[in-house]
Amino acid sequence: CALPILSRMMIRLMEMRAFGHRFALVGENLTFREVMDSIADELGKPRPHIKAGSLLTGIAWMMEAIRSRMTGIDPIITRETARSARSNNVYRSDKVRKLTGLEFSDIRSAIEKTAEKFKSA
Repeated sequence: CALPILSRMMIRLMEMRAFGHRFALVGENLTFREVMDSIADELGKPRPHIKAGSLLTGIAWMMEAIRSRMTGIDPIITRETARSARSNNVYRSDKVRKLTGLEFSDIRSAIEKTAEKFKSA
């Protein structure tokens, strides 16, 4: 089926009337760094190498807030996204897999396919 797995999961959950529940729609637990490194590798770009600690991300979101107010354009990074990028969260998708019977695609193959489309555009 050409319909992406997340769409199929959402449709199946609505058909099952699984309302009032929270589901983690993740195929595997990877760190932000692992995802960014995979994207850089697939695009043939250097891997990120500057550690964005609390000072750097704090300055970034504040500068972005100023730019956003001056231009009227939504900020690219906010206090919340800066905090989230520095945190390590682990999610499990056992509940949604058991309920729907569906499995997620591998994140690395999704990154490969997306990078191919990006490079050909």
